[in-house]
Amino acid sequence: MHIVHGAQRAEIEEVGATLRAYRAAGRDVIDSFAAGEKPPACHGEILAPWPNRIAGGRYRAPDGSAQQLPITEPARGNALHGLVNTVAWTPASQRDDAVELVRELLPQPGYPFHLRMQVRYALGDTGLECTLRATNAGDGTAPYGAGHHPYFTCPNGRVDSAVLRIPADGVLESNARLIPTGRTVDVTGTVFDFRTPRQLGDLTLDHCFAQLHPDADGMVRVSVEDPQRWRTTIWMRPPFRWLMVFSSDTLAPPLHRRALAVEPMTCPPNAFNSGEDVILLAPGESAETSWGITAEGASGG
Repeated sequence: MHIVHGAQRAEIEEVGATLRAYRAAGRDVIDSFAAGEKPPACHGEILAPWPNRIAGGRYRAPDGSAQQLPITEPARGNALHGLVNTVAWTPASQRDDAVELVRELLPQPGYPFHLRMQVRYALGDTGLECTLRATNAGDGTAPYGAGHHPYFTCPNGRVDSAVLRIPADGVLESNARLIPTGRTVDVTGTVFDFRTPRQLGDLTLDHCFAQLHPDADGMVRVSVEDPQRWRTTIWMRPPFRWLMVFSSDTLAPPLHRRALAVEPMTCPPNAFNSGEDVILLAPGESAETSWGITAEGASGG
């Protein structure tokens, strides 16, 4: 499925309602993959009803019952990136510049809740906007979190030369399984301080940034740029209050350090256990998230 607006074009796959490609300002803004191909390293996927990881796939539901999710990251023993990123979504409506897809997430082992999900991708004068809505269609209170996993192109096809700005005062300390320890580190004076734009260099990132500072309009803005040529701005509205950034170091060539994943999240990793910023949806209640991309400049500009 594709949508267009002027010189902008986006491609969306029905599997996972995945943002496969986005081209604007005369360049590929996100790192794309071939139509029909399985997204490498979760490129462009929707992460729900939780983003990132749940340690051991175990947590307690709001009613106190113990739950065990499938272990989808065997190397680290975690449940990774939710339950809707590898299943088919159904197109609900489409016009030239917007498309809407829906998915019924039915009760299943580890997540005995019923969510009715709807995502809309739309192009406009300011770029691409993605809105995700989840409604509790079941009888019990459902824990919920959401995230998105776009990878952004970098100068010369390497993350090293990208100039990055992240308006975050903190970064989560994590263990070897990439599960937060419960400690938030002040980025001041560390290699994780990107409040003033600077080049990534050889830094390895697979970190969750916290204490994000919104602009006056309430939106948090992160930027990836090639100075003097182009800038990509990723914006997000509350309840997005967390940001995962991954420099693709663990990916095999040709993906190794080729693109930068900038992942808006409503809650941190392992939130179903920590409880931090987990959205508790009562029966009939909905949660909506919105984020988007603005591309400025051009590859030859």
